[in-house]
Amino acid sequence: TEMAQRMGVHGRRLHVLVSDYWARPLTLQLTGSNFKDDEIETVLKSQYRRQFAESMDDWTWCWERQGAQLSAVAWPKRGLKLLRQDLKARNCILASALPLSIDVAKQMVTVGDSTWLAIVEIASVTLVRQQKDGWGRWLVIPADRVVVENLDVQLTREAVRCEDECRRVMVVKLGGDADMSVCHKGLMQAGWSIKVCSPSSAQESRGYFLSRSIATAQ
Repeated sequence: TEMAQRMGVHGRRLHVLVSDYWARPLTLQLTGSNFKDDEIETVLKSQYRRQFAESMDDWTWCWERQGAQLSAVAWPKRGLKLLRQDLKARNCILASALPLSIDVAKQMVTVGDSTWLAIVEIASVTLVRQQKDGWGRWLVIPADRVVVENLDVQLTREAVRCEDECRRVMVVKLGGDADMSVCHKGLMQAGWSIKVCSPSSAQESRGYFLSRSIATAQ
């Protein structure tokens, strides 16, 4: 809303990207193919409350199913409500709202690639496990410089937890003051094959430029 006010936005259809810092993603494997939408909602409600150990009444979520793979993301309900109210007052329409990681992944990872994706923002790190049938793992870690520079520990832990032998990772830095050379060295020493995203390879990502613009303005 602050950005819309600063830019004097009025009477437009807007596509909004939201930092993963605000997101609670969830990935599930469904057994069977006869789930109805209300049954999937019930499963998600139960899983969210189990995983985050608190009431999810103040959160809203959306989901997508690809075969047996279910991917969902929850956002604070109050934040979305305030955003819609502000845009309505500006005679704007919220055409879409996406987590930043989805926008970045569309440009960085080819569909069907088997790899991990690590997206570093100012206050969080998103880890995505891309595989043939979609995202097998998607989590957001609140981060500071120390967490980013020791990303190898978190990434290896997740791979072991998933019983995943993939040791390929694409690292995309969108913000923060972490020393990425330390991060990359740790990943290589832990046996990871790293591909570092450069500004030129991310040039089609709206999320990349949005994050860089926000970082420059601060």
